[in-house]
Amino acid sequence: VPLVRLTNGADTLPEILPTQGPKGFTYEIRGLSAAPPWVTVSCFQEWTLDLNRPRAALQRALETNFKRNLKQTSNRSVEIERGASIGLLKRFYAMQLETRRRLGLPPQPWRFFKMVHEVFTRNGQLEIWVAHAAGKDEAAAVFLRDKGTIHFKWGARRTVPAQAPSVANHLLLWSAVEAFAGQAEILDLGRTDIRNEGLNRFKRGLGGTPRPLPQPLPPEPPVPQSPQPPRMARLRPQALPPARLPSLPPSNSPAQPRPLES
Repeated sequence: VPLVRLTNGADTLPEILPTQGPKGFTYEIRGLSAAPPWVTVSCFQEWTLDLNRPRAALQRALETNFKRNLKQTSNRSVEIERGASIGLLKRFYAMQLETRRRLGLPPQPWRFFKMVHEVFTRNGQLEIWVAHAAGKDEAAAVFLRDKGTIHFKWGARRTVPAQAPSVANHLLLWSAVEAFAGQAEILDLGRTDIRNEGLNRFKRGLGGTPRPLPQPLPPEPPVPQSPQPPRMARLRPQALPPARLPSLPPSNSPAQPRPLES
């Protein structure tokens, strides 16, 4: 369900969400700037690649270093598998766990990816690509299709020997570009922080084009003031009923033992 239907309706989102949006939710808006009290973050870029071109034009758009890495894959016999099976998804997820832990980030739970698989395989909107060499998986990617756009939604890769770092990932993405060219218009390479030089260099080397992606952060809600603690009622001792103590046997009579409880 679209949040807005008018051309300029998105500009009003920062104004109406805090007051008219569902309570108890946080919001993330991408692609527009907002006036105070919202704070607009400008450190992100959105990368896309135009697939509506001949293969020769796509290949010319590759940077020299990217082409060099592609040539190294032939020496290592890197192979690509693609499909939508749950088995491929499990292989991707195994690498996803390693990647997130290597980066110090918490991984999404398996049930999340399983749900994505169940939803998007119904209409053939999901593809999983895995690159492997010498019997070991080295890189993987999950793509989602939305009409004429292919979204490179999740990626993962394993560390490989220093003499051939990450070349499997280069071959995997270039193979996807070749396969999707002519079948879709845009390959959405996702959002990247401008300070992440390595990831920006990879997407630029693939032939991607960046555009600014402002992201307004919602104003922090006011800190609720703690109410004054209730005043404790002062009880007067004379108003309390006298304490009733159990009657004790006379000091000269032996105490009767209590029967044991069964």
